[in-house]
Order: sequence, then C-alpha cells, then structure tokens
Amino acid sequence: MITKDDNIGEVVMDNPDLEKIFKNYNIKVFGWGSMSNYRIGDAARIKDIDIEELLDELNSFSKAS
Repeated sequence: MITKDDNIGEVVMDNPDLEKIFKNYNIKVFGWGSMSNYRIGDAARIKDIDIEELLDELNSFSKAS
C-alpha cells in the first residue's frame, strides 16, 4: 500500500506506470525541477492536492497493474 510518507521516486521505480498519475496531478517525477526526492504527502501539500484522492488513485492503479 502506498502512503503519504513514501518517496515519489521509489514508488515510480517500483511501478513505472504510476508516473502517469503523478503527471495528471502536475507532479514532475524525473528531470529538472522534479519532485522524485519528495514524499508524496509533501508534494501534495506543496501542489495543493487532496492527498486522499491522490493516494486512492495511486493504490487503485497499482492494484490493477
């Protein structure tokens, strides 16, 4: 289960398809200005994203994969 304390880069390395979800929330995972070293909860707070919504989507997608 993915939590708000998980590192974005590690989550995407474990399941590369999750990068699509982060992109949908305007969270850049790789490259200049990426948030790959951030915890999911911190990135959500910075981007003003509903953390529960993001986690639900990430966990639903990762279970379906």
